[in-house]
Amino acid sequence: MYDRTIVNVDSIEGLVSNPKHAAYCTSKAGIHGLTRGRSTVAPKASVATQLRRGGSTPT
Repeated sequence: MYDRTIVNVDSIEGLVSNPKHAAYCTSKAGIHGLTRGRSTVAPKASVATQLRRGGSTPT
C-alpha cells in the first residue's frame, strides 16, 4: 500500500512531435520521462507514481 500518490498529466504530443508545438512537446516528453524514472524509485519510498494522458478539448 502506498502512503502518497503523485499524478502527472501527459499528452500524446509528449510521444509524437509536432513542429508547431515544439516547446509543449518537449515539456510533455520531460513529464513522461520523469514519471517513468520516478516509478522505479517510488515503490521503495511508498509513493505511487501515475501518468494520466489528457484528451483534447475543443475551444
